[in-house]
Amino acid sequence: MAEKFANRVLILGAGSVSQSVLPLLTEHLVDAKQITIMDMRDNRARVQEALNQGATYIQDSITRENLDTQLSTYLKAGDFLLDLAWNIDANTILNWCHDHGVLYLNTSVEEWDPYEGGSNKHPLERTLYYRHMRMREMKSQWTIIEVPQGRRFSSRFSLEH
Repeated sequence: MAEKFANRVLILGAGSVSQSVLPLLTEHLVDAKQITIMDMRDNRARVQEALNQGATYIQDSITRENLDTQLSTYLKAGDFLLDLAWNIDANTILNWCHDHGVLYLNTSVEEWDPYEGGSNKHPLERTLYYRHMRMREMKSQWTIIEVPQGRRFSSRFSLEH
């Protein structure tokens, strides 16, 4: 059996996907005590099994204004963020994770408010393709740094010796 993940896990969202993935995480990847689940609604009942095993539930939300404070409270370098929420800008949160050395997995490429100004946007700007291209553009600004044991680290900053 593979070694289990040793660091903290923050899961944003306690909906259907979270409800489905939590049993897999606790069976194969992490101990439930390492998991914090955050949702803006009280969806504890949907993830009760994980809570019974030791996971923590936080009823709160991530906003443009509190993203850094909220994520810094629950994550540090080497931790894992599983973003299953909606209306959190994927590029903003991915960039935060990149800058803080946090592993990141997302099930969608969300925006803060995908309907804001929709009638004034070109139809292309309302597509997932456009969001993916913005993400690729952001990532293209990062440089790859070789670290010991052949691992690669992506960063916008260079390391000085």
